Amino acid sequence: MIGLVEVADTGNHSLQYDIAEGGQGVIAIDDLGMLTYHGEHTKRGTTVATIEMTDADDDAAVQLSIESISGIFLNGSESHQLNAKMFKTKMNGRKADVVLDERIYDLPLASLSIEMRAQDHAHASEPFALVTLHLAVTRKHPLIVQRPIPFKFIEVPKIVKISADSPIGTIVYTPRLLQSIISNATEFSYGLDSLSDGFGIDNSTGTITTLRSLHDLTEDELTITASSLTEEQSAQVNLTVIITPALTHTVTFMERQYQASVGQSDPLDTAVLAVKAKTNRGEELKSYSLEGLDADYFTIDNKGVIRLKESVATVPKSSLSFVATAGNGMAKSSVPVRVLIKKEESEEIAFEKNSYEIKVMENIPLNGYVLHPQLINGKHEGVDYSLNTQNDATVIAQLLEIDGNGRITVKEELLGYVGTYEFQVRAVKGEHHASTDVTMRILPAYRCVPAFIGDRNLEFLINELVLGLQAGAHQFAQMSSTIRVRDVDDHPLEAVLSRVTVEVPEDAAVGTIIATMRAIDADKMQKIFYRLRETSKEFSVNSSTGEVVLTSGLDRETKSLYALQIGASNDEDARIDDIEVWMSLNIIVTDVNDNGPLFEESRYSVLVAKNALPGEQILTVRAFDPDQPTADNDMKEVYYRIKEMLFDYHGMSRAVENMFSIGQTSGVVRLEQSVSEFVGGVFHLLLESRDSLESDAHRDQCIVKAYVHDDSDVVRMELPIPPAALTYEKISTMKGTIANATGLKAMIKDLQYHHEEGNLVYDVTDLRLVLVNRTTSEIIPAERAIAIADKRRSAMGDRIPSMTKAQ
Repeated sequence: MIGLVEVADTGNHSLQYDIAEGGQGVIAIDDLGMLTYHGEHTKRGTTVATIEMTDADDDAAVQLSIESISGIFLNGSESHQLNAKMFKTKMNGRKADVVLDERIYDLPLASLSIEMRAQDHAHASEPFALVTLHLAVTRKHPLIVQRPIPFKFIEVPKIVKISADSPIGTIVYTPRLLQSIISNATEFSYGLDSLSDGFGIDNSTGTITTLRSLHDLTEDELTITASSLTEEQSAQVNLTVIITPALTHTVTFMERQYQASVGQSDPLDTAVLAVKAKTNRGEELKSYSLEGLDADYFTIDNKGVIRLKESVATVPKSSLSFVATAGNGMAKSSVPVRVLIKKEESEEIAFEKNSYEIKVMENIPLNGYVLHPQLINGKHEGVDYSLNTQNDATVIAQLLEIDGNGRITVKEELLGYVGTYEFQVRAVKGEHHASTDVTMRILPAYRCVPAFIGDRNLEFLINELVLGLQAGAHQFAQMSSTIRVRDVDDHPLEAVLSRVTVEVPEDAAVGTIIATMRAIDADKMQKIFYRLRETSKEFSVNSSTGEVVLTSGLDRETKSLYALQIGASNDEDARIDDIEVWMSLNIIVTDVNDNGPLFEESRYSVLVAKNALPGEQILTVRAFDPDQPTADNDMKEVYYRIKEMLFDYHGMSRAVENMFSIGQTSGVVRLEQSVSEFVGGVFHLLLESRDSLESDAHRDQCIVKAYVHDDSDVVRMELPIPPAALTYEKISTMKGTIANATGLKAMIKDLQYHHEEGNLVYDVTDLRLVLVNRTTSEIIPAERAIAIADKRRSAMGDRIPSMTKAQ
């Protein structure tokens, strides 16, 4: 009820009441003359906020629940006992929607604070998190009241505290005018006086934020002034900001979660793992604790080292989970810890092979390698190795030895022991043992001599033996000589192929060998070295083999052809100018369908009039595929769709459906429903382009912001430019000048041409604009936009005409 109509001296007449004009649908009157306000309001079931939660556990079951609701009434008084059933939460995975469950429009509330608790019900031992949601109660239509409302602020706290560590831009407080709460009016301008110049205020919303570091301050006196842009009214209020000393505000662990393992038979006090946490100043924490059902098995010291406290030999589970906490008081953080319990492994051992056959030369040097048989379980601690021989092979025990790792080497010279020997290698670990048979052939040393291979040039020896004999005396003398035949560098280098062309797909992996450039030298003893004439980021050449290797990723859309020069020389350090053999390698980068159709712009902004008709074309977007066409895909067809659609009004966002549509192949965005109920808000459309309709199609995305405006939001400027001389660049320059001077986003609605008649008849061009708050995306009404522009007139210069209302 907002009032009662009384008629004096009705006599014996009966009265009937009705609203004749000016209040239909908003105000109702009954047979007794009682007036009731039925203004539009947020409907039950409306989502007022969406909160997203994270949890490091993959199997987490996160739930958000409402603990309590408090509020501030229009007279500034507080209530901490509001009905907690006014709102409810709906979970969608790890997102929670806060939903209005009971109407609040008939409550004289200015704001609400909802205290909520988030907890993982799958891990009840883990700590919970608290979150507070603050809501400002606004009204779409003016609230009908019996008395004029004074122009004043809702009760403001005398003191607000903020930490000296607060970053620049931190919100301190937002004072609210009583008029803005009950009428949703926006024709106000806010100002702020700060003694330290450490704080500023948003002229349109009144939000106070920090402008610089606060470390040099202890407190500041702020004077906040609000003025009406339509009436000569103003209000003022004082606020003291206390800057609290910078303490440790945040504690962070070095890892998001920790995992370690412990053996079933590990002794108590075994160090399992170490966790580490630091403050936001980089200081290491020295206060740790463990929480959770399984925390009793472990202890943690002031360095974060977690040790075994209780035996885990009889624990039936395969792992233990708990939480490590660092810090105390307000500066506190937790991290999940999981410890795997390792079952005791079998001590059985075995060699990789049952038998080995090896060959060694009789002139192998002392300590020369013979064999190293491996155990298959890979654990060699505590294993004793030995050589077992039988019969004629007993000499092996004198010639060979085996070390503690099972490696067999030569202990004595093998000269004179040519033949085949059989023995066993035995490994013993406690009560377990393993053995393998070894057959070893010792070869005579003279079998290891050079032999000619094909027509290769080798250095070789010719031994000449000269015998001198004395008949009948059985005596002789011997003389020998050596002839060395050496290769001489007397042949030039020649390229096998002087020019090579290869094709490489653009998705070839780094390290791929794409070509091998070869040069030959008839002088076989000469080595050939390869090098690039110019250093390349994408390719390198192996100096010994001539292999050209990909060293960086390729992108055909950036560069499709490479031309390399590879030189060959016998001198590894030869200068570029001294290299005589050069080979050309042309690399053609072939296309791979690795790009989705790219939108011409990543963001689009359009204006939609409130009286726009369903089916009206709003915008046309275009996307083009940079990939080359193929026989089965000409890359010309692009498919569009609206992936997500949100509506934002005064900072409150919600999902909407079927308001807009887009042509699947045309990219034409059309209005599908009336937007008359959405004036002052903005639609956010997330558009997606695809090169096919398959699930593995390549994609790109862009955002379209559609601002819904009323005719009263449009301003006009009469341009001092003849229509024939008007260009897009000139209009863009004007728009940029207005935006820079006012701090608002200037959006062009249209251009209108008409004749002005007077002493002279001349053509006039009107530029019609809508101005938008860049921060909140709210449309600025024409009267306020004109006032702001007039206030910033000096910053715009003489070339920008004055603004007037378009209506």
